[in-house]
Amino acid sequence: EESATGFSLGYYIKQMAASTTLSAVFAAVELISNSLAQLPIHIKNRKTGEIVEHPVEKIFHTSLLSKFILMKQLITDMLINGSGIAYIIRNSQNVPTGLVYCAKREWSSTYDPLNGKILYKIPKCSTSSIPDSDVIDLYKNSTNGVEGKGLIFYALRTLSIYNSAEQAAQNYYDSGCKIDGILKSSRRLSAKQQSAIQAAWQTAHNGYSSAAIPVLDIDLDYVPISGNANESQLLETRKFSIQEVARYFNLNPMLLGDLSHTAYNSLEQAQLEFIQHTLMPYIELIQDEFNRKLFGWDSDYVIDLDENHAMVADKSATSNYLKTLTGAGILSINEARHQLGYQPIENGDDHIIPFTNLAQNTIEDQKNTDLKDE
Repeated sequence: EESATGFSLGYYIKQMAASTTLSAVFAAVELISNSLAQLPIHIKNRKTGEIVEHPVEKIFHTSLLSKFILMKQLITDMLINGSGIAYIIRNSQNVPTGLVYCAKREWSSTYDPLNGKILYKIPKCSTSSIPDSDVIDLYKNSTNGVEGKGLIFYALRTLSIYNSAEQAAQNYYDSGCKIDGILKSSRRLSAKQQSAIQAAWQTAHNGYSSAAIPVLDIDLDYVPISGNANESQLLETRKFSIQEVARYFNLNPMLLGDLSHTAYNSLEQAQLEFIQHTLMPYIELIQDEFNRKLFGWDSDYVIDLDENHAMVADKSATSNYLKTLTGAGILSINEARHQLGYQPIENGDDHIIPFTNLAQNTIEDQKNTDLKDE
């Protein structure tokens, strides 16, 4: 098997293992997985949209892992390995009662395209094959529509260059920022003399902490054969690699620490783009997979990830958002308070447009005492 860029599977596995040591890849995975894992998970009535209490909600809190860690691991595996897997524990009534996270090394799958079935092998959960209906399989990118491929599968060439640039930077700084070269002699030297001069030079001038001033024999000249970091565009290559990684993860480079074109307005816009263009597709993906595996398409209930939680940090935007919705009668005061984490207040459940009670469809009396006195 080959990757999307034509590299062998062995090379792909090697680069995949090294990818998370690259700062931009690590930051991208952390940003997406943390942002999605912290979103509250609600069970809602499919028809009314009302949040309800349901036994399925408990499966995110009864596993060995906490809800945050469970979701973070599933999403991280999806981004790096291609699929995030969790086995669904069911009771005798076929109701889900728990989730068991399965790392990449703990499972395998077989796809039968003729019968349209996927069977999973998870030894720690079952000795027999497991149908896909009992497995949460989060994947976003695929070459056949049913088996996930990590982003590294598609970004292998970029990550290979990125990794080489990081290795070159390490070698450059490990050598004390020295450049390679040759010692040229105007007379013929024997092999023994060449070895002796080479050993003496390396001992005196190539140590990590060496700051010695080279002293050459009258017949020797030093000729550099490699450039410095600027001449080899090492710094530009590393910066470009960050931008390339951001493209594959669909992130603004500012969110990965590239602040070369940063302003307050652009940073705020980048955060909004992150929610709309990066998180929302993953949110829809996660909701669809959980809904069809935990409830089924004809259920009265659905899983809902509350994306509004991702916008809480922007207090000004949140306050204007809630003010607009309550002022238009879309949200009640208590519903707005609930989103902010506040306790409900008395008579705060009515949906009211100023001077109008929507429940009674009446205009409230507003008495002007000045006019009354006149």
